[in-house]
Parts: sequence; structure tokens; C-alpha cells
Amino acid sequence: IIVDGSDFADREELVVFLPKDKLNLKVDVRFTASISTEVANLNKVFGKVPADELRDRVSFIPMKKIFDTYGRNTLREVVRSVLTKYDLQYIMENRDLVNAEIIKQTIEMTKNTPVSFSQLGMADLQPPKIIVEAQEAAKEKEVAIAKAEAETAIKLQQATSALQVALKQQEVELTEAETQLKV
Repeated sequence: IIVDGSDFADREELVVFLPKDKLNLKVDVRFTASISTEVANLNKVFGKVPADELRDRVSFIPMKKIFDTYGRNTLREVVRSVLTKYDLQYIMENRDLVNAEIIKQTIEMTKNTPVSFSQLGMADLQPPKIIVEAQEAAKEKEVAIAKAEAETAIKLQQATSALQVALKQQEVELTEAETQLKV
């Protein structure tokens, strides 16, 4: 039996329900997994993962099968358990911290298995469409308010300038009237 020792790069797409927000978050986790170098962990492969027969008396166990047996469910469980502790805003604002927690727990949970991770991380977070639309609407409202405030400031400046011109004109007219009275 030959065991695949190459790295296995893949991704896990999950939809995680966030109970604090009562929302679903789409998460794309990308990773590179490989077989553990620990002999005790490696020996577990032979008893649990069925080999594919290549030719007479030669069989092969691909890394994908090893990952499916030992890593996939663990990875999914860790991602769900970490994300459900937080609300959407915290996850989006603290992505690096949440990602580090996922990595740490995944490594801990797989340390006694034939799977080890060399790379692991949340590659894409997609909040629900309604949240994105609400954020876009809030941004549009913010822009509209800023535009209205700018227009108001322009009109106020124009009115102030017009008032100053009128006051100067009134001073000129008053001076002319005083001059004619003296003559």
C-alpha cells in the first residue's frame, strides 16, 4: 500500500448560522493539508482509509481520502464552533483574530490524526444579501446627507456674500447721500 505524501490544497465552503444575529454567513475556508510525519498518526491511515487498487498487489491511498476521513469534519466543526461564538460585526472587524483562533483550534484538534495543515484561513466572508444592501443604503444616505450639507454651506456662503455686498452698497449710497447734503 502506497500512501500519498503530497500536499492537498482545497477549500471548504460553509454556511454558518450566527445565533447572536440570527443570520447565515457564507464562509470560504482555503487550506493546504498534508500527511502527518508522526509514525503513530500515519499508521492510523492503514486501518481506517480504504486503498484504491492500482494493479495486482499494489494499492494507493490518496491524500484526499485521508483528508476526507480525518480532516474535513474537524475543520468544519472548528469553523462553526468559533464563528458561532461571535456576532457578524465582530467577525468582520476582527477577521485576523477569528482566523487565528480557527487555525489554533484546528491544529489542536488534528494533532493526533494523520492530517496536518500547513496553510489555513478564511478566504471569503459573505454576509447575507440583506445586510450588504442595508449597508449600501446607509452609505448612500450618508453621501446624500453630506451632499445636502455641502449645498447648504454653499447657499449660506452665497447669502453671506450677498449680504456683505448689500451692506457695502448701502454704505456707498449713504456716503453719496451725505456728500450731496453737504453740497
